[in-house]
Amino acid sequence: MKHLTKWSPDTCGCKLVYETDDEHPELDTKAVETIKACPFHEGLDIGKHFDTVLEENQRKNRFEGMIHKNVPEVIDTKIIEGKEVKHMKDMYQYKWSFDADRNLVVDVKDFPKTAIKKIQDLTKDQKIALQNS
Repeated sequence: MKHLTKWSPDTCGCKLVYETDDEHPELDTKAVETIKACPFHEGLDIGKHFDTVLEENQRKNRFEGMIHKNVPEVIDTKIIEGKEVKHMKDMYQYKWSFDADRNLVVDVKDFPKTAIKKIQDLTKDQKIALQNS
């Protein structure tokens, strides 16, 4: 069975509709409609639009996953309903945004210097810029 999903990523103001197929999960997710394009993604054809927005959203999500996995000094672990859940320690929050070139810009000003160094090493070959302001 095919399903249509409306998606509004938290990385921009776009609104898209994509299709998945339960009977053929091996098939790629297919973008089918642009409801709204933000100024950064205006003018892209539907396939390129979806792929670009998806990549940006996944890059932001991978950044947080990378911190959870590789920078334990800023992570707390709680047991919720018998499951271990990792999250940022309250004192180590970060802010993210995208610049005009769609690089992920992350402000890690409150992180310990050792954590910032680890993050710099982990992100040096990606479209991620760290700010330590």
